Amino acid sequence: MPSLPFRIPSLYADLGKAEGTLSFEHDALTIEIQTSDSIIGLLKSGVKEFTVPLSEVSEVLFKSTLFSNKIYLRGKKMSTFANVPGYEKGELLLTIARKHKETAANFVVDLQIRIQEINLKKMESDDLSQ
Repeated sequence: MPSLPFRIPSLYADLGKAEGTLSFEHDALTIEIQTSDSIIGLLKSGVKEFTVPLSEVSEVLFKSTLFSNKIYLRGKKMSTFANVPGYEKGELLLTIARKHKETAANFVVDLQIRIQEINLKKMESDDLSQ
């Protein structure tokens, strides 16, 4: 699955921002992210990678409006995305550029399908073990 570029325009009380990519393979979601200051953009962190098992993701939504495109990620536990910059109130909100709108919509559908497959497989294995 190709990676999807995203932005987080407001971090650290509007003093920072982030850019990164989102991808998934098999049973894991990968978030690569680099933060920088919002003022002049010179202070940049190194690229950090976060891997989240898809079994820990409870919800993925793509919302498109006239002015923005956003992906909402919610974990099954508060700790699921806790180390990812921009995570607050149980959600990770990613802003998608207009030129990636169609790719983002398809990405989310594919991700939702994969999460449901994993959940179904887990339910089947739980039934067999009983």
